[in-house]
Amino acid sequence: MIIIHAELKINPEQRSAFLEQARAAVAETRKEEGNISYSYYESVEEPNTFMFVEQWKDKPAVDFHSGSAHFLAFIGAIRPMLTAPFQPQVFLVPDPQQ
Repeated sequence: MIIIHAELKINPEQRSAFLEQARAAVAETRKEEGNISYSYYESVEEPNTFMFVEQWKDKPAVDFHSGSAHFLAFIGAIRPMLTAPFQPQVFLVPDPQQ
């Protein structure tokens, strides 16, 4: 399994537009075959800072997602809303059955 954490810092003036884009991206991503879970949360300490927490079956699932039309549209739409570059963190979780 692959877990990804992606922190996004959003311009407060763009909050509503960001949330609209995020809801749509989450709804489409959750339909992907290799997606285990996909959610986002807002920091209680830093308003307008969101953490996307993703769980994927394997690397091909992540690769499919990264090239999907809805993900590319989401990134394109939110890029001007960001107040800092986002750098996803990727964690590999070994399969306990191997």
